[in-house]
Amino acid sequence: MIWFVGLSYKEYRDYFDAHGRKYGVFADVTGRKIAADKKLPRVNVDFTNESTIEASLTSSDVKVSGIVSIYEAYVYSASVIAQYFDVPGMPAEAALACTDKNLMRQKFQDHNPAITPDFRIVDTLEDAEDFMTNHQYPVILKPANLVKSLLVTKNQGAKIWQGLTGHPIPPAWFQDVIQPAQPPKETVVPAPFRQDQGG
Repeated sequence: MIWFVGLSYKEYRDYFDAHGRKYGVFADVTGRKIAADKKLPRVNVDFTNESTIEASLTSSDVKVSGIVSIYEAYVYSASVIAQYFDVPGMPAEAALACTDKNLMRQKFQDHNPAITPDFRIVDTLEDAEDFMTNHQYPVILKPANLVKSLLVTKNQGAKIWQGLTGHPIPPAWFQDVIQPAQPPKETVVPAPFRQDQGG
């Protein structure tokens, strides 16, 4: 049986139905619930951390032949579940790098510095301003662990809080939106690729 992690996805359900595949969902009891998923075979899973995931799975009696993770928020959880059931899946270290921009950039940097721009974790407005004054524009400001480009801003010049909409973003945005977010408390600021970095 194939299992979706977190939430299912209509196009995949339709495909599996058309091909006679059985499927279910490891349902996220900590997140939003989708009506279509309530009709599927399900195992309720607490995705808070690795321990709670494994504790949720311990009480299940399911056969797992494959894991499908459609949503970025469940990539790491899918790796934990795949390892738990000993089915093919992304290694946990790779899954973490896929979902944490700082870790991802660091792995790029360690492998080949030419494939990633300069970046820095910033904790304060002053950290961000310092980075921006020492690098060429544009500079991208992004939360380290959010998905779908949420709260990403592209800063073109001296007006460093100019977001994608062209409206200045006041320093209060940094304090009110970025700092209290859980996760992250940190933000990654990558600089642009330069000609000598291959593009």
